[in-house]
Amino acid sequence: MRHIVTTAVILLATSSLSYGRCTLDVGAIPSVPDAQTATLQEMLEARNNVSHYVDTASDFIICADGSKDRRTPLVLEKIRKLAKNFNHANKVFSSRVAKDPSLLYDSNQKMVAQY
Repeated sequence: MRHIVTTAVILLATSSLSYGRCTLDVGAIPSVPDAQTATLQEMLEARNNVSHYVDTASDFIICADGSKDRRTPLVLEKIRKLAKNFNHANKVFSSRVAKDPSLLYDSNQKMVAQY
């Protein structure tokens, strides 16, 4: 999960596919929680939202690659910023988990998820 978004950006930037008319339907940039106070559920939700955003933006970038669409650099920049923010939050949260593994467990001491 650490560099999932960064890897997606690299793959998108090197793609050479073009499908014709492109639709930019990525929606709002997902928020990244404050990893110092975020719960596991909030971080997992953020990961899912970031992945969905990158997948949707990928469709546009792959489509627009051959058309020189002026929106492409803007979308790439949004993905890069989101990747940087999420990867930083992920690093901070992972450090919290290393110090306090109980963050991965519910009140019944059952592991909620691996992170």
